[in-house]
Amino acid sequence: MTSEREFVQRLLIQHNPPPHGAVLALGVFDGVHLGHQELVVTARRLAQENFPTHTPVGAVSFWPHPQKLFAPQRPFYQLTTAMEQAELMASLGVDYFGYFHFTPEFAAISAFEFAEKILAGQLAVRGVVVGFNFRYGAGNQGDAGTLEAAGRRYGFQVKVVEAVCLDGEVISSTRIRKLVAKGEVAAARRLLGRPYFVTGRVVHGYGRGHKLGFPTVNLRLPEDRVPPAAGVYAGRAVLGQALYRPCAIFVGEPVTFGNQGLSVEAHLLNWEGDLYEQELKLEFFRYLRPIIKFASPEELQRQIKHDIQRILTET
Repeated sequence: MTSEREFVQRLLIQHNPPPHGAVLALGVFDGVHLGHQELVVTARRLAQENFPTHTPVGAVSFWPHPQKLFAPQRPFYQLTTAMEQAELMASLGVDYFGYFHFTPEFAAISAFEFAEKILAGQLAVRGVVVGFNFRYGAGNQGDAGTLEAAGRRYGFQVKVVEAVCLDGEVISSTRIRKLVAKGEVAAARRLLGRPYFVTGRVVHGYGRGHKLGFPTVNLRLPEDRVPPAAGVYAGRAVLGQALYRPCAIFVGEPVTFGNQGLSVEAHLLNWEGDLYEQELKLEFFRYLRPIIKFASPEELQRQIKHDIQRILTET
């Protein structure tokens, strides 16, 4: 199975450059939320209204996340893996998606060099779309205004997208991370334009769910992935294009059976089968309840039945 690093290596612009003359949206794109989606929509509109028919439209992100380079001592958790970003971008219909390799050497490139040598020279862009708070170049010396000036100088158009807001606040990856970390996945869904999801390989667990009569699939998540707050959630399990099942998702430490570390597992409703070693996506729809230490397995069984009934009647 392809690793994250191997996947990204194939999508770095030095190995996978965009076609010359493209219109590109630039950003970190963690989560590919509604604000990011507006960049892609704007790039498509810019291409259709200002350039020849069939001008390619794409997006370029940064890998690894710049935060990991600038503050490596601080744990940093992401909303999407590189593979998930690419999958979400493909669902938006872009012609191209790639990554700038965010190394110390790349971070040291001046704003002037980035515009002249990379955007105008290496990529030969027709147009660039960025968000209102886009910064680039060594020391973040470049902003939307300097990029517009560079576009006039080097012959590419620049479109700056203003903040996309919901409920009076700017939609941002930081805002969504905080919501997910608090378990507010229904609110996060509104900002993402889709359910928050995690993807991981199904691994063997302790078998407790099977003994209780509610077998679960257990997921191994990337270490830098934002886990929802501990609790029980209503959601959906997705396996490729073949499996879509409502499910109850447990996130946290199974306190009834003792502290054994973070667990992410799901009971798929009205389904039986073996998913071990397969990649499964779990979509989080809403928070149901906190983790409770039950007096006995029988009491836990009764609560699980109640959780399932809520999912069936409220979904």
